[in-house]
Amino acid sequence: MRNGRRRFWLAWTGFAIIVLGVGAFAATRSAFLDVDRVEVILNGGGALTEAQVIEAAGISIGDPMVSLDLDDAARRVQELAYTREVVATREWPGLVRIWMTVRSPIANAFEADGRIALLDDRGVILEHLDRVDPTLPSLRVDWFGEVGSQVSSIEPLL
Repeated sequence: MRNGRRRFWLAWTGFAIIVLGVGAFAATRSAFLDVDRVEVILNGGGALTEAQVIEAAGISIGDPMVSLDLDDAARRVQELAYTREVVATREWPGLVRIWMTVRSPIANAFEADGRIALLDDRGVILEHLDRVDPTLPSLRVDWFGEVGSQVSSIEPLL
């Protein structure tokens, strides 16, 4: 009789653990624990929009909050040339907040062959231009790379 009761309680305990586990998993995938809102806080220049940052982060409304890889989202946003610094956080039950410091252009850079680019205060190429921005000073450089790369040995001029 005792063995029968023991098996009965073990079976019910095992069943309860399985039900609780499935329920917890289902709750993490439910509308209660999904992304309801993505808030972007931009500090600095106005070169980026909230939509560009959210698209780069790869976070969508309805994504499960539990499985979000915020480090990966921040890394993707960091790849935008205008991003100086980014931090992504989650606030339960459904808010993802992305704080960004945006690089600001401070100079035009131009090569002898006529290519033009915008530089920030660290010599990072922010974007290539068709013509010089007349509101910024211009510097002649020997060579600059692609967007996001840094012009070497230019810091003393900036």
